[in-house]
Formats: sequence, structure tokens, C-alpha cells
Amino acid sequence: IAQHAVETGAHRIAVFGKDEFEKLGMRIDGIKQVMDTHPDIALEFVDEGSWNLARDGYDVGRRLASRAADRPDFVIALSDVLATGAIAGIQATGLSVPNDIKVAGCDGNPLAWSGNTALTTIAPPGYEIGRKGVQYLMRQIEDGRRTVNEMPTENHQELVKPFLLPRASTGNGSNPQGFANQRVPVTARATAALLHLTERPAPALPSHRRLPNRSSRPTAGAFFKLWSQTCDSRCRLIRKSAIRGLIRPLLA
Repeated sequence: IAQHAVETGAHRIAVFGKDEFEKLGMRIDGIKQVMDTHPDIALEFVDEGSWNLARDGYDVGRRLASRAADRPDFVIALSDVLATGAIAGIQATGLSVPNDIKVAGCDGNPLAWSGNTALTTIAPPGYEIGRKGVQYLMRQIEDGRRTVNEMPTENHQELVKPFLLPRASTGNGSNPQGFANQRVPVTARATAALLHLTERPAPALPSHRRLPNRSSRPTAGAFFKLWSQTCDSRCRLIRKSAIRGLIRPLLA
């Protein structure tokens, strides 16, 4: 995110959010490392805003936008929730995001992407983490390092870097190539992808889980409950299929 701010031509960057736990502190350290190589860019840290409270982001964003002389032109929030609140606070003063102030988040939280301005953020590489985890598991099985009721004798750690999702809040009007529409729920995309990989049809819902046939539209609560039950059934099927597919060739 800090490198992206530099590349967009930022002259004054404000970073805000409380350093409440180790992960947030590491984000601050990473920003400092990048900005140490750009002494010509002013950098300010505002130790305010709880990472999960959008109203804190709103207050800080509104206050930063109300400045006259030292107003930042790029704001980095330590979480996407704070960033979404900051966008609303900046826009409440009459300024534009990203024309007047650019805003970016840091943690790739899909629950914070429902604002009217698509948020630039960093997406955790969940797929890559899962892929490498399966690779190491298969390697242990093939090497015979694990037997029944025996704990692994060694741990393996590897750094998996996240990737940037540049969006409208920093002046990028479109999503990066290969990334699906950011308004589609991530869980739905993941479920669809896994079902495609397993080449199995989705299991039919039991009759007691189907919504009653009514002319009126079902409530949001009923729809969410049905959707959750459907995802649970699909995930169980996918897990069983994936495990069998991995283990069966090794036992043949």
C-alpha cells in the first residue's frame, strides 16, 4: 500500500489507526520501511481509531479533510473498516475520494467493501496459503515422516506475500486483471470454484430446509439461514471429495 501511494504521486501521507496488536504494528513497520526510501514525501501517523469501528474512521477522516495547510493527499488506514469510515468522513466535508484525497485499507476485508467508492486494499493470499499447505502435507506423507498418532518432528514456515487490489478509492477505476467483480460475495465465488473443481453437482436441500412456497418475499433472516445451511452442506461434500482425491492415489 505504501509503495502504491508513492506510485500515485502522493506528497503527504497520513496513516491512522491504533497499534492494538502485533499485526497492526507490523503494518506500520512496513510502511515506515518503504517511506524511509522517500524522504521527500511527508509521513504522519495518527494513533487513533479502533481497527473494527467504522465510526472511528469517519471521525479521523473528517478531521483530516478539514485541515487547511497540512491536509494529506493520501490516507492509509490500518484496516479496511477504518478506511471505509474515512471515505465517508472525507466525503461529508464536500471533498472527493480520490480526486482530493486518496484512501486505502490494509487487510482485504470483504465486509468493508460495501461503500459507494470501491476500496483499494491488500488481499490476503488465502488460495496460495492453502496450496502451499497441501504441498507440505503431501510431502510429509510421501517422505513417510508422519505415522499414526505421531506428531511432526519439524515445522516449516514460509512467507507468502499478499497482493494489491487497486480500486477507485486511489484512482483506479477498474479491478485488476483476473480478479472478479468486487461486489460478488467472496464466499459465493469460492463455493462456485470448488464445486467446479470437484465436478460434482451441488447437493439437493432436504425438504425441511426449503423455504415455504409463499407469494410474499421471504425475510432476510430466513434467506440467510437457508443460504448458510446450503453452504455447510456443500463444504462437507467438498471436504470429503478433496480428502479422498488426495489420499486414494497414495494408498494405491
